[in-house]
Amino acid sequence: MSERVYAVLTGDLVNYSQLEDSDRSDYVNCLREILNSLEEKNLIFDIFRGDSFQAVLPSSREALTAALIIRSYIVSRTLSSKKKIRPDVRIAIGVGSIDTYNEQNISSSDGEAFRNSGPELDRMDKKRQRVTIKTNWPVVNGELKTECFLLDAITSKWTASQAEAVYYTLSGKNQIETATILHIAQGNVSSKLSSANFDAVRVMIDRYKQLIDGCDQ
Repeated sequence: MSERVYAVLTGDLVNYSQLEDSDRSDYVNCLREILNSLEEKNLIFDIFRGDSFQAVLPSSREALTAALIIRSYIVSRTLSSKKKIRPDVRIAIGVGSIDTYNEQNISSSDGEAFRNSGPELDRMDKKRQRVTIKTNWPVVNGELKTECFLLDAITSKWTASQAEAVYYTLSGKNQIETATILHIAQGNVSSKLSSANFDAVRVMIDRYKQLIDGCDQ
């Protein structure tokens, strides 16, 4: 493969093992639905071990947006479990080159992006962290580590309805379109985005892109 900078997203569903079999199936179907929807971004994925996935994204600058689309979609879902478990997902983003790439068996692929992603998921604090990013640039990693902790502080407080508004916004819908989809007033969409601190999330996304653009030269 070339020295093109890719992104690899490795993740798993939170609290998957605590659910009944039927709920686990619904949970994984939600994950599969959102991963399939990202095919327009040329995302290729594989789901394994029931609750885990790995995905390759050719555009590393779109990786954080993709991760938050996945997360906001999952958080917005409702599980039928009587345990009232909040759906959520952990995602480790690895940025770097890819040496060998097998679209039919992603887990057999290798390269910097994979080595920056998979092991990083294993190192994440399961109680607190939901999104983390590792690149080959130490200075960038230092900044992103801090910013990801702050991002988690915001996103961990999302309600399902707030996450739903964030999902449609990140997917390219404006407030009028989102309001139409959700059958609510535009003002309610604006209120949900405000209470979800979406402006701060957008600043984080923009800063991530700036960092990637500055290093990927």
